[in-house]
Amino acid sequence: MSARSLDRRVLTLLAILAVVVVTYSIIRGATGTSDFKNPYRVARIFWETGALDIRGEPRYPPTIRVLLAPLAALPLGVAAAIWTVASLAAVLGLPRVFERLSGASLREQALPWLAVLTYLLDAFALGQAEPINLFLVTCGLVLARGTGPIAGAALIGLAGMIKVLPVVFWGVLVARGRLAAVAVGAGLTVAASAVLLVAAAGWGPGLHSIAEWIAVLREGEGPWGLVATQNSLRENNEALPVVLARTFGDLDPDSTRNAVSLARLPLRAVWGIWLAMLAAMGAVWLLSAWRALGWQDVTTRSPRGRRLH
Repeated sequence: MSARSLDRRVLTLLAILAVVVVTYSIIRGATGTSDFKNPYRVARIFWETGALDIRGEPRYPPTIRVLLAPLAALPLGVAAAIWTVASLAAVLGLPRVFERLSGASLREQALPWLAVLTYLLDAFALGQAEPINLFLVTCGLVLARGTGPIAGAALIGLAGMIKVLPVVFWGVLVARGRLAAVAVGAGLTVAASAVLLVAAAGWGPGLHSIAEWIAVLREGEGPWGLVATQNSLRENNEALPVVLARTFGDLDPDSTRNAVSLARLPLRAVWGIWLAMLAAMGAVWLLSAWRALGWQDVTTRSPRGRRLH
């Protein structure tokens, strides 16, 4: 099902929604009330001084400071507008890419899109990198599924150079037996990141920025550090450990505004629940990967047990 087959009234409503969301996102970005200001600020510092400010925004990898530097050379409002339009273009391109990846038509994607609509609108309003990264990762999966597994793994790595979490999708390639492609793609990502940082900031500062970033993450950006420093305990932080801490943890009510507190458990118990949930999700993923590999092995063998070519 293509956009041409949609009812004109539906297209009109979608267009109006897109205009409203994009306008709102640009206004928030231009006024410095969205998350876009954070990577923009450290990229601006790099553009003006050549310094890789890690502690100013440790949640983004050092590479974002260089990748975003040309955009940070522009005024905040202009940069926010370009970023928002790029995010919109990425989202508009996703249905076709999802169709190539899964075979699901636009009509069949309607309910999943509706299920994640609030998160998508939130990502737009906050000027986050998720729309662009989602497009990059999905394109990477499409390539990896076809004849370009290394290029697909590298594209996922590019998304990881913007924000780290997308590299988790290398696990999908592992589950599909693309181990060599993942190894090469990860190596290319690490090499490209190092070359980018060294070429932009120099040998010493470039490599030091990586070590400093890892150290800062260990100090204060894990779930323990976020709660201990009362950093990002706001209600729209969707990170699982923060949500668990706000809902079940024994925290100062003044630091958890608008939280729905269901219990007052010690934080050690909350972290135990979080780790148990991670372990359960990891076990489900491993089981799914094992079944996928087993099914792939069965479908590529003849009845006599010989692998089909």
